[in-house]
Amino acid sequence: DLEAWAAETTQKCLAQLRTLAKASNPAGIAVCYNLPFLDANTGVFAADLRMYQISEREGDWAAVEDIDMKLEYSAAAVRETDFKTTKEPPREEMPRIVKEFHFLGQIKPEFLVAGSDAKELRTFLLPSIALTARTPGGTNLTTTLASNEATFVNGIFSELTDNNGPLTVEAPPFELPGKRIEITPVGLYIYAAYTVLATSIYMWG
Repeated sequence: DLEAWAAETTQKCLAQLRTLAKASNPAGIAVCYNLPFLDANTGVFAADLRMYQISEREGDWAAVEDIDMKLEYSAAAVRETDFKTTKEPPREEMPRIVKEFHFLGQIKPEFLVAGSDAKELRTFLLPSIALTARTPGGTNLTTTLASNEATFVNGIFSELTDNNGPLTVEAPPFELPGKRIEITPVGLYIYAAYTVLATSIYMWG
């Protein structure tokens, strides 16, 4: 039941994010990232990525009107799905939901080795996320979102005890480009040009 899973994930994301005093980046955004499904044999997975405003934007970031987001997987390819969950109710206080994404993807075949354990698979499935923007005065801004502030709090890998540790893998990244974030008083809205996964993968949701 993905609706029930999504509701449970909301509660666990909020609980984890409330333990943070502030975001690790000047944009004030934190990510809660979880997997409801993974087939360890084929590498097919479903991912739930939520962006939350957990602190006020700082410095030059407070003045920007649009932000571009770049998401990369070093060992997987993904596309966004149109799966809809029950929307989180509007919240004035932080953490406040910014945007929720649902991805369907597959680990690249060269990384799928028989006998890979959960920690190895987890490393392949953690994306890197960067934000870029330009101030009204023309200054270019760049920041990265920490991927371990609220990662795997529900679903696959949530039983592992070191999900807040550093996870890296060296490989040419797969980039899901074209995400534009428009800043408004009530939050962020992302307009995306999506990259379609080239391999055949199972549908979900």
